[in-house]
Amino acid sequence: MVACAGLCAAGGPAVRSVQFTGDGKSLVAGYEDGRVLVWTVDQARLAARWAGPTESVYAVAVIPGGQLVATGTGDGSIRLWSWPEGRRIAKLEGHQEAVLALAASPDGKLLASGSGDATIKLWQLPEGRLLETLAGHRDSVLSLAISPDGKLLASGSADTEIGLWSLPEGKLLGQMKRGKFKTLKTGLLSVAPGPGNATELGVRALEFSADGGELYSSGLEIKRGPGETARGAVRVWNVEDLHLERVYKEHLTMVVSLAVAADGRTLVSGSSDHTAKLYPLPGGEPAATWTHPGTVYTVAMSPDGQTVATGDSSGAVRLWDRNGKSPRSTLIDPAPRGEGSGLWRVRSQDRKAYGYADQAGVWRIAPRFDEAEEFSEDLALVRIKKQWLFIDPAGKEAVAVPQGVTECGPFHEGLARIKQGKLIGYLDKAGRIAIEPQFAEARASERSLILEPGVAVGLFSTASPGFREGLAVFEKERKQGYIDKTGKVVVVAQFDYASEFQGGRALVSADKKWGFIDASGRIAIPVQYDEATHFGEGLAAVRSGRIWSYLDGEGKAVLSVEFDEARGFSEGLAPVRQGKLWGYIDRAGKLSIAPQFSAAWDFHEGRALVANGKLPEWKLGFANRAGKLIDAPWYRWAGDFQGGVARVEAGFSREEHHPSVLIDRSGTILLDPQAVAAP
Repeated sequence: MVACAGLCAAGGPAVRSVQFTGDGKSLVAGYEDGRVLVWTVDQARLAARWAGPTESVYAVAVIPGGQLVATGTGDGSIRLWSWPEGRRIAKLEGHQEAVLALAASPDGKLLASGSGDATIKLWQLPEGRLLETLAGHRDSVLSLAISPDGKLLASGSADTEIGLWSLPEGKLLGQMKRGKFKTLKTGLLSVAPGPGNATELGVRALEFSADGGELYSSGLEIKRGPGETARGAVRVWNVEDLHLERVYKEHLTMVVSLAVAADGRTLVSGSSDHTAKLYPLPGGEPAATWTHPGTVYTVAMSPDGQTVATGDSSGAVRLWDRNGKSPRSTLIDPAPRGEGSGLWRVRSQDRKAYGYADQAGVWRIAPRFDEAEEFSEDLALVRIKKQWLFIDPAGKEAVAVPQGVTECGPFHEGLARIKQGKLIGYLDKAGRIAIEPQFAEARASERSLILEPGVAVGLFSTASPGFREGLAVFEKERKQGYIDKTGKVVVVAQFDYASEFQGGRALVSADKKWGFIDASGRIAIPVQYDEATHFGEGLAAVRSGRIWSYLDGEGKAVLSVEFDEARGFSEGLAPVRQGKLWGYIDRAGKLSIAPQFSAAWDFHEGRALVANGKLPEWKLGFANRAGKLIDAPWYRWAGDFQGGVARVEAGFSREEHHPSVLIDRSGTILLDPQAVAAP
């Protein structure tokens, strides 16, 4: 089974867990914003919406027998649903923190749950009666797996240890330490890779082989000594004597999800490096590498082993043929919703206050705020007079912003960036200052201002709005580095510019040259290029002199192109400039969309924001993958699509007020503030 906690979505609401039903015809997906959706596999169609948005769903388990589905949520409870009706038949309570992992026995009579409270609970099905509570881990239980014969439970924890327990009694079986087996001590396998920041540690995924003879665990492999390096790892343990048999080290960063085919011939791994890899078993090089726009939090294999499902931080589920090179289908929730809430910020018709409305155009939180932001991680930042606070989707105060805070941003990975005077710190969701304000505000690079679509309306952002992949940019004496979530400096301030991490790599600049570092601060790709872009789908565009090339995560040039400017890939296409006009190339370097736009940006959900005209009067629109503009007017301002919706502002008169509206992928207006009805 797979659990994914601690690595937050980069754009969300992320897909946290996907599982095929027993007949392989349907797929149940749990999302960070609390949605539980059912998709048909053959038609790639949304068949049912069971829940959401409510508490985050971190784990899904389809119970053998075909009558139950279990979901683990952020409030510490487990919901049992009838299949296929989707009727909620029970709510199992007992954990003190979020349920991060679930695993069901082969006979469907036992459910194991792992939680942020460091315990495992065993439940009898279908009654939902609590049988045992297993203690032994020192930190959150992130992953669980039950052997094919139902006699062994494996648990992976943020304490970097694997627990082995007999079933149904829950007895600890042994301890692995430095490759030597010791009987009946703590039942924990010590697999800690060594020093590193917290987000890089922990056993986030476990899977038994089809015959139960091997156990696969996710991790990070660190090579000691000068020039220390780290690679995402899949470790293979012999279950009989608990020795380490082999290690796959194909990912650039932490492996966070695993799945094994029922026939035992295939293993799939997902990573924070934005890729999923498919391996033949019992050993061998990856037969396929599939790129994604974000962390691949969850992977699953169909019962016949022919289809792979992946879910990532972009909020999309992708279906891949076992031997395919590109996704067969991309499953995106067609019902637009604000991140983690189903609500959207709307200004009242008299322009005096902000509130929140749903897609149907009904006020759900009446307009009473002087300022308001969109929901992020189930919370929205609002201001009433001089007081800033965060509200929940019911409109109730959830987090108070302490007095003395002059600026506050939305939550990213559980922390919100705050400012006191001229110093930057971070606030947690309990309203406590988690990192005291002590850092200078990180400046944005001049180059980043040119690349952002917001320049069309004069919006400029700093180098980092908050945490990404467990690290945040800070500045000291006009140099930039990185801190972790405790405020500890993990990469000293040494760069002129430092970007957020994406896929385990961060773009940095020194002495007007550009390169990349990994999360330990090691130079992953030399700082030697005249220009460089962030990694997109495993490749980064760099320029030396007049030559643009695309590098993989190891710094190897895999493609050279003859254009005046190039950017990273998204959904298989990358913007390039020829003269004054922008178009798009495919991953072979061939023009897919001829240069025709004044500016062009990344694709999101099959649509790319493009511009025509000249600054400062750019007109913005959306192009599809064929380069055709959707049937809609040009906009003065527009944001990227997320969850099937984009916020845009029409009209070009600066003397008149033109409220922003929400549109779907065809350009149809879904929510117009002037038409919002009273609840």
